Amino acid sequence: MLSLTIRTTKENAKENGSVLICLKKCAKKALNLKVEEIITAFLRDWLEIIKPTIAETTYESYSQKLNSVVSYFDTVFPDITLAEVTAVELQKFYNDKFAEEITANTIKHYHANIHKALKYAVKIGLISCNESEKTDRPKLDKYEATFYNFKELERLFSVFREYRMEVVMLIAVYYGLHRSEIIGLRWDSIDFDNNTITIHAKAYNVYEDGKLVVKFENKLKTKASHRTLPLIPSIADVLRAKKEQDEYLSTVMKSGYDHEYEDYICTDKFRRLITPNYVTDHFANVIKKYKLKKIRFHDLRYSCASLLLANGVPMKAIQEWFGHSTFHVTISVPRSMYLCLKKLTV
Repeated sequence: MLSLTIRTTKENAKENGSVLICLKKCAKKALNLKVEEIITAFLRDWLEIIKPTIAETTYESYSQKLNSVVSYFDTVFPDITLAEVTAVELQKFYNDKFAEEITANTIKHYHANIHKALKYAVKIGLISCNESEKTDRPKLDKYEATFYNFKELERLFSVFREYRMEVVMLIAVYYGLHRSEIIGLRWDSIDFDNNTITIHAKAYNVYEDGKLVVKFENKLKTKASHRTLPLIPSIADVLRAKKEQDEYLSTVMKSGYDHEYEDYICTDKFRRLITPNYVTDHFANVIKKYKLKKIRFHDLRYSCASLLLANGVPMKAIQEWFGHSTFHVTISVPRSMYLCLKKLTV
Protein backbone atom coordinates (compact mmCIF):
# COMPACT_ATOMS: atom_id res chain seq x y z
CA MET A 1 0.00 0.00 0.00
CA LEU A 2 1.10 3.54 -0.71
CA SER A 3 1.02 6.16 1.99
CA LEU A 4 0.00 9.79 1.47
CA THR A 5 1.28 12.30 4.01
CA ILE A 6 -0.76 15.52 4.42
CA ARG A 7 0.42 17.72 7.26
CA THR A 8 -1.98 19.70 9.48
CA THR A 9 -1.11 22.23 12.20
CA LYS A 10 -1.76 19.68 14.94
CA GLU A 11 0.29 17.08 13.12
CA ASN A 12 3.15 19.54 12.74
CA ALA A 13 3.03 20.28 16.47
CA LYS A 14 2.95 16.57 17.19
CA GLU A 15 5.86 16.03 14.81
CA ASN A 16 7.86 18.81 16.48
CA GLY A 17 7.27 17.13 19.82
CA SER A 18 8.39 13.83 18.36
CA VAL A 19 11.55 15.46 17.03
CA LEU A 20 12.37 16.81 20.50
CA ILE A 21 11.89 13.36 22.00
CA CYS A 22 14.05 11.88 19.24
CA LEU A 23 16.77 14.48 19.88
CA LYS A 24 16.80 13.62 23.57
CA LYS A 25 17.08 9.91 22.78
CA CYS A 26 19.86 10.59 20.29
CA ALA A 27 21.76 12.71 22.82
CA LYS A 28 21.50 9.86 25.31
CA LYS A 29 22.65 7.38 22.65
CA ALA A 30 25.63 9.62 21.83
CA LEU A 31 26.66 9.61 25.49
CA ASN A 32 26.65 5.81 25.44
CA LEU A 33 28.99 5.51 22.45
CA LYS A 34 32.21 3.70 23.31
CA VAL A 35 35.47 3.32 21.42
CA GLU A 36 35.29 -0.43 22.15
CA GLU A 37 32.00 -0.65 20.24
CA ILE A 38 31.93 -2.90 17.16
CA ILE A 39 32.33 -0.68 14.10
CA THR A 40 29.04 -1.79 12.53
CA ALA A 41 27.13 -1.04 15.73
CA PHE A 42 28.76 2.39 15.83
CA LEU A 43 27.72 3.11 12.23
CA ARG A 44 24.10 2.22 13.02
CA ASP A 45 24.14 4.35 16.16
CA TRP A 46 25.69 7.29 14.30
CA LEU A 47 22.95 7.19 11.67
CA GLU A 48 20.24 7.30 14.35
CA ILE A 49 22.03 10.14 16.13
CA ILE A 50 22.06 12.37 13.04
CA LYS A 51 18.56 11.35 11.88
CA PRO A 52 16.78 14.42 13.35
CA THR A 53 19.24 16.75 11.60
CA ILE A 54 18.82 15.49 8.02
CA ALA A 55 15.97 15.19 5.54
CA GLU A 56 13.98 11.97 5.43
CA THR A 57 15.17 11.26 1.90
CA THR A 58 18.79 11.83 2.98
CA TYR A 59 18.34 9.44 5.88
CA GLU A 60 16.90 6.83 3.53
CA SER A 61 19.88 7.20 1.17
CA TYR A 62 22.41 6.97 3.99
CA SER A 63 20.64 3.94 5.39
CA GLN A 64 20.77 2.05 2.10
CA LYS A 65 24.48 2.75 1.65
CA LEU A 66 25.37 1.87 5.25
CA ASN A 67 23.47 -1.41 4.99
CA SER A 68 26.00 -2.53 2.39
CA VAL A 69 28.92 -1.39 4.54
CA VAL A 70 27.54 -3.10 7.64
CA SER A 71 26.81 -6.33 5.76
CA TYR A 72 30.40 -6.47 4.49
CA PHE A 73 32.07 -5.77 7.83
CA ASP A 74 29.76 -8.17 9.70
CA THR A 75 30.97 -10.89 7.33
CA VAL A 76 34.64 -10.04 6.73
CA PHE A 77 35.59 -8.24 9.96
CA PRO A 78 32.81 -9.25 12.38
CA ASP A 79 34.60 -8.40 15.64
CA ILE A 80 36.55 -5.29 14.68
CA THR A 81 35.86 -2.30 16.91
CA LEU A 82 35.75 1.41 16.22
CA ALA A 83 39.18 1.74 17.86
CA GLU A 84 40.68 -1.07 15.79
CA VAL A 85 39.45 -0.22 12.29
CA THR A 86 42.19 1.24 10.11
CA ALA A 87 42.68 2.39 6.54
CA VAL A 88 43.74 -1.18 5.71
CA GLU A 89 40.30 -2.66 6.40
CA LEU A 90 38.53 0.26 4.75
CA GLN A 91 40.74 0.02 1.67
CA LYS A 92 40.00 -3.70 1.41
CA PHE A 93 36.28 -2.92 1.53
CA TYR A 94 36.56 -0.43 -1.34
CA ASN A 95 38.75 -2.77 -3.39
CA ASP A 96 36.49 -5.79 -2.83
CA LYS A 97 33.41 -3.83 -3.84
CA PHE A 98 35.14 -2.58 -6.96
CA ALA A 99 36.09 -6.19 -7.78
CA GLU A 100 32.38 -7.04 -7.50
CA GLU A 101 31.82 -4.48 -10.27
CA ILE A 102 30.19 -1.98 -7.96
CA THR A 103 30.54 1.39 -9.68
CA ALA A 104 33.13 3.91 -8.54
CA ASN A 105 30.32 6.39 -7.92
CA THR A 106 28.56 4.01 -5.50
CA ILE A 107 31.86 3.35 -3.70
CA LYS A 108 32.28 7.11 -3.43
CA HIS A 109 28.95 7.24 -1.58
CA TYR A 110 30.02 4.38 0.71
CA HIS A 111 33.16 6.34 1.53
CA ALA A 112 31.23 9.56 2.12
CA ASN A 113 29.08 7.90 4.78
CA ILE A 114 32.03 6.17 6.46
CA HIS A 115 33.99 9.43 6.45
CA LYS A 116 31.13 11.37 8.04
CA ALA A 117 30.64 8.72 10.73
CA LEU A 118 34.35 8.60 11.62
CA LYS A 119 34.54 12.40 11.51
CA TYR A 120 31.82 12.45 14.14
CA ALA A 121 33.77 9.94 16.22
CA VAL A 122 36.80 12.24 16.08
CA LYS A 123 34.64 15.25 16.95
CA ILE A 124 33.33 13.71 20.18
CA GLY A 125 36.74 12.36 21.13
CA LEU A 126 36.24 8.63 20.59
CA ILE A 127 39.16 8.34 18.16
CA SER A 128 42.07 10.63 17.35
CA CYS A 129 42.05 10.49 13.54
CA ASN A 130 39.78 9.65 10.64
CA GLU A 131 41.25 6.52 9.04
CA SER A 132 39.07 6.88 5.94
CA GLU A 133 41.14 9.91 4.92
CA LYS A 134 44.12 7.60 4.35
CA THR A 135 42.33 5.49 1.72
CA ASP A 136 42.15 5.68 -2.06
CA ARG A 137 38.93 5.21 -3.99
CA PRO A 138 38.50 4.02 -7.59
CA LYS A 139 38.73 6.81 -10.12
CA LEU A 140 35.32 8.07 -11.11
CA ASP A 141 34.38 7.61 -14.74
CA LYS A 142 33.14 10.90 -16.11
CA TYR A 143 29.51 10.31 -16.98
CA GLU A 144 28.52 11.84 -20.28
CA ALA A 145 24.76 12.12 -20.22
CA THR A 146 22.85 11.14 -23.33
CA PHE A 147 19.69 12.69 -24.70
CA TYR A 148 17.25 12.36 -27.56
CA ASN A 149 17.29 14.54 -30.66
CA PHE A 150 14.11 15.66 -32.43
CA LYS A 151 13.57 12.47 -34.44
CA GLU A 152 14.26 10.27 -31.43
CA LEU A 153 11.75 12.24 -29.37
CA GLU A 154 9.10 11.79 -32.05
CA ARG A 155 9.68 8.04 -31.85
CA LEU A 156 9.47 8.21 -28.05
CA PHE A 157 6.14 10.08 -28.23
CA SER A 158 4.80 7.45 -30.61
CA VAL A 159 5.82 4.56 -28.34
CA PHE A 160 4.29 6.10 -25.21
CA ARG A 161 1.05 7.28 -26.84
CA GLU A 162 -1.89 6.20 -24.66
CA TYR A 163 0.54 4.42 -22.32
CA ARG A 164 0.01 4.64 -18.59
CA MET A 165 3.06 6.87 -18.32
CA GLU A 166 2.42 9.14 -21.32
CA VAL A 167 1.65 12.26 -19.28
CA VAL A 168 4.70 11.71 -17.05
CA MET A 169 6.95 11.37 -20.08
CA LEU A 170 5.54 14.42 -21.88
CA ILE A 171 5.97 16.67 -18.84
CA ALA A 172 9.55 15.40 -18.43
CA VAL A 173 10.42 16.25 -22.05
CA TYR A 174 8.68 19.62 -22.30
CA TYR A 175 9.47 20.93 -18.82
CA GLY A 176 12.60 19.02 -17.81
CA LEU A 177 11.19 18.39 -14.34
CA HIS A 178 12.73 15.93 -11.92
CA ARG A 179 10.86 12.67 -11.44
CA SER A 180 9.90 13.72 -7.90
CA GLU A 181 8.50 17.06 -9.12
CA ILE A 182 6.36 15.40 -11.80
CA ILE A 183 4.76 12.88 -9.43
CA GLY A 184 4.22 15.69 -6.92
CA LEU A 185 2.09 17.72 -9.38
CA ARG A 186 -1.51 18.24 -8.28
CA TRP A 187 -4.41 19.52 -10.30
CA ASP A 188 -4.29 22.76 -8.33
CA SER A 189 -0.78 23.22 -9.80
CA ILE A 190 -2.44 23.84 -13.16
CA ASP A 191 -4.15 27.14 -13.93
CA PHE A 192 -6.01 26.62 -17.20
CA ASP A 193 -7.42 30.18 -17.10
CA ASN A 194 -4.05 31.90 -16.85
CA ASN A 195 -2.15 29.12 -18.67
CA THR A 196 0.44 28.41 -15.99
CA ILE A 197 1.90 25.39 -14.23
CA THR A 198 3.41 25.76 -10.75
CA ILE A 199 6.06 23.42 -9.36
CA HIS A 200 5.97 23.51 -5.58
CA ALA A 201 5.97 19.92 -4.28
CA LYS A 202 7.74 16.61 -4.66
CA ALA A 203 7.07 12.91 -4.14
CA TYR A 204 9.63 10.49 -2.75
CA ASN A 205 9.98 6.85 -1.69
CA VAL A 206 10.92 5.72 1.81
CA TYR A 207 10.78 2.42 3.64
CA GLU A 208 8.62 2.21 6.75
CA ASP A 209 8.45 -1.04 8.68
CA GLY A 210 9.99 -2.79 5.70
CA LYS A 211 7.36 -1.48 3.26
CA LEU A 212 7.94 1.00 0.46
CA VAL A 213 5.68 4.05 0.80
CA VAL A 214 5.35 7.28 -1.15
CA LYS A 215 5.28 10.61 0.64
CA PHE A 216 4.75 14.17 -0.54
CA GLU A 217 6.48 17.31 0.62
CA ASN A 218 5.93 20.98 -0.19
CA LYS A 219 9.61 21.68 0.23
CA LEU A 220 11.91 21.60 -2.77
CA LYS A 221 15.70 21.75 -2.90
CA THR A 222 16.04 25.54 -3.24
CA LYS A 223 13.85 28.64 -3.48
CA ALA A 224 14.51 28.67 -7.22
CA SER A 225 12.95 25.21 -7.45
CA HIS A 226 9.58 26.74 -6.60
CA ARG A 227 8.57 28.22 -9.92
CA THR A 228 5.60 29.07 -12.13
CA LEU A 229 6.01 28.40 -15.84
CA PRO A 230 3.79 29.00 -18.89
CA LEU A 231 1.45 26.14 -19.69
CA ILE A 232 2.49 24.84 -23.11
CA PRO A 233 -0.63 24.52 -25.33
CA SER A 234 -0.01 20.89 -26.31
CA ILE A 235 0.51 19.93 -22.66
CA ALA A 236 -2.63 21.87 -21.69
CA ASP A 237 -4.62 19.82 -24.23
CA VAL A 238 -3.23 16.55 -22.85
CA LEU A 239 -4.02 17.56 -19.27
CA ARG A 240 -7.57 18.69 -20.12
CA ALA A 241 -8.21 15.36 -21.86
CA LYS A 242 -6.87 13.45 -18.86
CA LYS A 243 -8.94 15.47 -16.41
CA GLU A 244 -12.10 14.82 -18.43
CA GLN A 245 -11.28 11.11 -18.65
CA ASP A 246 -10.63 10.91 -14.90
CA GLU A 247 -13.94 12.58 -14.12
CA TYR A 248 -15.80 10.26 -16.49
CA LEU A 249 -14.16 7.10 -15.12
CA SER A 250 -14.89 8.15 -11.54
CA THR A 251 -18.62 8.11 -12.31
CA VAL A 252 -18.51 4.87 -14.31
CA MET A 253 -16.22 2.77 -12.12
CA LYS A 254 -17.61 3.96 -8.76
CA SER A 255 -16.21 1.59 -6.09
CA GLY A 256 -13.44 0.42 -8.42
CA TYR A 257 -12.07 3.94 -8.58
CA ASP A 258 -9.31 4.96 -6.18
CA HIS A 259 -10.07 8.40 -4.71
CA GLU A 260 -6.99 8.57 -2.47
CA TYR A 261 -4.88 10.27 -5.13
CA GLU A 262 -7.55 12.06 -7.15
CA ASP A 263 -5.87 15.42 -6.47
CA TYR A 264 -2.72 14.24 -8.24
CA ILE A 265 -2.13 14.38 -11.97
CA CYS A 266 0.11 11.34 -12.46
CA THR A 267 -2.29 8.46 -11.92
CA ASP A 268 -3.50 5.59 -14.06
CA LYS A 269 -7.08 5.06 -15.28
CA PHE A 270 -8.03 3.51 -11.93
CA ARG A 271 -6.63 6.65 -10.22
CA ARG A 272 -3.78 4.71 -8.68
CA LEU A 273 -0.68 6.80 -8.19
CA ILE A 274 2.23 6.29 -10.58
CA THR A 275 5.11 5.97 -8.14
CA PRO A 276 8.64 7.38 -8.56
CA ASN A 277 10.18 3.89 -8.66
CA TYR A 278 7.67 2.75 -11.27
CA VAL A 279 8.64 5.69 -13.50
CA THR A 280 12.32 4.75 -13.52
CA ASP A 281 11.81 1.01 -13.95
CA HIS A 282 8.98 1.17 -16.49
CA PHE A 283 10.72 3.76 -18.64
CA ALA A 284 13.81 1.55 -18.87
CA ASN A 285 11.65 -1.48 -19.77
CA VAL A 286 9.78 0.34 -22.53
CA ILE A 287 13.01 1.73 -24.02
CA LYS A 288 14.43 -1.77 -24.14
CA LYS A 289 11.23 -3.37 -25.49
CA TYR A 290 10.97 -0.98 -28.45
CA LYS A 291 14.73 -0.88 -29.06
CA LEU A 292 15.05 2.86 -28.55
CA LYS A 293 18.40 4.43 -27.73
CA LYS A 294 19.22 3.64 -24.12
CA ILE A 295 18.88 6.63 -21.83
CA ARG A 296 17.75 7.13 -18.25
CA PHE A 297 14.45 8.79 -17.43
CA HIS A 298 16.47 11.62 -15.90
CA ASP A 299 18.13 12.17 -19.29
CA LEU A 300 14.81 13.50 -20.61
CA ARG A 301 15.79 16.58 -18.61
CA TYR A 302 18.78 16.99 -20.91
CA SER A 303 16.55 16.37 -23.92
CA CYS A 304 14.41 19.29 -22.76
CA ALA A 305 17.50 21.48 -22.41
CA SER A 306 18.59 20.53 -25.93
CA LEU A 307 15.19 21.59 -27.33
CA LEU A 308 15.38 24.93 -25.54
CA LEU A 309 18.96 25.57 -26.67
CA ALA A 310 18.20 24.57 -30.26
CA ASN A 311 15.35 27.07 -30.31
CA GLY A 312 17.59 29.91 -29.19
CA VAL A 313 16.42 30.14 -25.58
CA PRO A 314 19.04 32.04 -23.50
CA MET A 315 20.87 30.10 -20.79
CA LYS A 316 19.55 32.47 -18.10
CA ALA A 317 15.99 31.62 -19.11
CA ILE A 318 16.83 27.89 -19.04
CA GLN A 319 18.21 28.36 -15.52
CA GLU A 320 14.84 29.72 -14.39
CA TRP A 321 12.93 27.08 -16.33
CA PHE A 322 14.87 24.26 -14.64
CA GLY A 323 14.72 25.86 -11.21
CA HIS A 324 18.50 26.04 -10.83
CA SER A 325 19.67 28.23 -7.96
CA THR A 326 22.86 29.26 -9.76
CA PHE A 327 23.91 29.80 -13.36
CA HIS A 328 26.87 27.45 -12.81
CA VAL A 329 24.53 24.45 -12.49
CA THR A 330 22.82 25.30 -15.77
CA ILE A 331 26.02 25.72 -17.80
CA SER A 332 27.18 22.26 -16.69
CA VAL A 333 24.97 20.82 -19.43
CA PRO A 334 26.79 17.87 -21.00
CA ARG A 335 29.41 18.78 -23.61
CA SER A 336 27.96 16.16 -25.96
CA MET A 337 24.73 18.17 -26.11
CA TYR A 338 26.51 21.26 -27.37
CA LEU A 339 28.39 19.23 -29.98
CA CYS A 340 25.18 17.66 -31.22
CA LEU A 341 23.39 21.00 -31.40
CA LYS A 342 26.33 22.47 -33.28
CA LYS A 343 25.98 19.74 -35.92
CA LEU A 344 22.21 20.33 -36.14
CA THR A 345 22.68 24.03 -36.82
CA VAL A 346 25.39 23.62 -39.45
